[in-house]
Amino acid sequence: VDDPGVEAVCRRSLEAMGLTYFDLYLVHAPFMTDGTPFKKSLQDIWREAEGLVDAGLAKAIGVSNWRISDLEQVCEGARVKPVCNQLEAHPYLQQPKLLSWCQAHGILVTAYSPLGSIVQEKLRGGPVDAVVAKVAERSGKTPGQVLLRWNLQTGRGVLTTTSKPERL
Repeated sequence: VDDPGVEAVCRRSLEAMGLTYFDLYLVHAPFMTDGTPFKKSLQDIWREAEGLVDAGLAKAIGVSNWRISDLEQVCEGARVKPVCNQLEAHPYLQQPKLLSWCQAHGILVTAYSPLGSIVQEKLRGGPVDAVVAKVAERSGKTPGQVLLRWNLQTGRGVLTTTSKPERL
């Protein structure tokens, strides 16, 4: 499959959404879903992403699910540093080394699935759930509120979703 390039993909997304620019454009995991690496280097992909800022197509650029080794490759020569690394983060998947590295380099870790995920579903009823339930009860909050606060207090931004109108 031919690679259309970061700008072409971005422009297609903007057109599909009826927008002229993105506030934040993310370059997702630096490997294919089957685990094989991209054909381009991370530095080449990042230079293309920097071009989005230059062209006014994105106000900021970031990454999603990047490891420390991936970030090191890009940050070393980047003109525009990633503003965030969006990744799964909750008490069952804390990733403290990655969080610390990002914080030391001015990259906000943004947690998706801050309330847990399939990983947590498989561990339901485990020790973390007991602690969260106890804290929630003691503080008069819901377990969800406790988990959101945990992410914020540990220096992460959070992204939440819901299909329930009462939670919007």
